[in-house]
Amino acid sequence: MTDQSDALIKALGTKSTLTVMSGTFVSASAATLLVDCGNGRIPCFPLVPYLPNVGETVYVVFIDDVPYVAGPTLVKPNEGTVVSVASGLVTLTTNLGNFTLPYTTTITPTAGQVMYILWQGGQGFAVSVMSTVPGAATPPPAPPAAGSSPTTHVQTFTAIQSGSYQSGRFWTSEVYSSTGNLGEWIYGHKIADTIPASATTRGIQIYISPKQIFGSDPNFALHSDTSLSGSPSLGGVTAVPISGGWISLPSSYAAALKHGGGSFGVGVAHGGYNIFRSLAEDGQSGALKITSVY
Repeated sequence: MTDQSDALIKALGTKSTLTVMSGTFVSASAATLLVDCGNGRIPCFPLVPYLPNVGETVYVVFIDDVPYVAGPTLVKPNEGTVVSVASGLVTLTTNLGNFTLPYTTTITPTAGQVMYILWQGGQGFAVSVMSTVPGAATPPPAPPAAGSSPTTHVQTFTAIQSGSYQSGRFWTSEVYSSTGNLGEWIYGHKIADTIPASATTRGIQIYISPKQIFGSDPNFALHSDTSLSGSPSLGGVTAVPISGGWISLPSSYAAALKHGGGSFGVGVAHGGYNIFRSLAEDGQSGALKITSVY
């Protein structure tokens, strides 16, 4: 252990005073980080192995008046989906917004790929393409408020089938949003069997795994099919801009998919020339994330 970590452990193991402030990072030496905090410029011990960027706002924790830098004040994403590549930079969409970053020159990013982001010195770097797309993590339900039983649920439902219908038949397991094609993701009865009719729905997202994005926005729609059989029953058509990853659908879709809502899944009815991966190519393709309270 270092002298700094020994001192920190000792301080936390005894009765200590603790104060948290924010400051502006100035520079670093081998042992300390210089931060403008309060009314002065002070040397701080590093609490985590993160080197801030000059001018970056950081948390400064005072333990018994000894200052430690605890990291940046802004949360940074660890992964993102490629939207575009230009001039040696890749634009990624993340759950915290879009970021344009340099990337490792040994790879060639393409739209729809999921890339890992490494942050150091306040700068993000897209360093690698993930070999598989991780499944969406479902946050634990919030604890119930005192005297109240309903809780918020964020639940993810993966599709069990996918396909595109043209000329009287389903001809591919990929989902096409294009002239002459109707596409569907099938979920069986799992959504209606999980979300009760009494639930208050808050929103819905779909996981898009694009093989091609071209032309006008795809027309998303609800359907009442529980298997790929016969002509798709698509209704409630809405044009929705897309990129790779999670995108929001009209909130009314969530209410239509709960028990008694009358719909069992989501599909696309024409729009542009967009192609989405089959389940064999990406098991998360078409997954629905629904937020509801019950």
